[in-house]
Amino acid sequence: MKATYYGQSCVEFDFDGTKVLLDPFITYNPLAKAIDVNAIKPDYIFLSHGHQDHVADMATIQKNSDATVLAIVETAAWVRRQGVPDDKVVEFNLGGTIQLPFGTVKMVYAAHTNSTPDGQYGGFPVGFVFNVQGKKIYFAGDTALTMEMKLLADLKLDWAFTYWWILYNGCR
Repeated sequence: MKATYYGQSCVEFDFDGTKVLLDPFITYNPLAKAIDVNAIKPDYIFLSHGHQDHVADMATIQKNSDATVLAIVETAAWVRRQGVPDDKVVEFNLGGTIQLPFGTVKMVYAAHTNSTPDGQYGGFPVGFVFNVQGKKIYFAGDTALTMEMKLLADLKLDWAFTYWWILYNGCR
């Protein structure tokens, strides 16, 4: 298991050969100026919300990689409007859990706003809890601190990724 931090809230996980990209913001991201967006080839792309600084490179990366994009229902509708085929878009909702070849992913609450780059309502902003290879990884997206985060303590997270900092807690 490997994590690559591209800056902002853009992280890529490699789960034993399955690549998962979160909030693809590379091209306009000063922290990722040395990264070739065309070289990023994930199997899955997760979007925490639709703001430009979290989705700017979604369409390019999806087209280059044929990745499946996962997001809350309203943000997934925007993904489809960008030309991503229906069979490459998975929409789910708060509290929902998706089973994927590498493990499970649960969509959790986040406190933020959510509109898409075209000005449409993007649904709730979200975070994700990945359960992979016996490890639990929380990706907070672009959330403010919330009381709901106390509920995550029971999960005994191994990693937590937030918008402004990365908390590393012993995952190897």
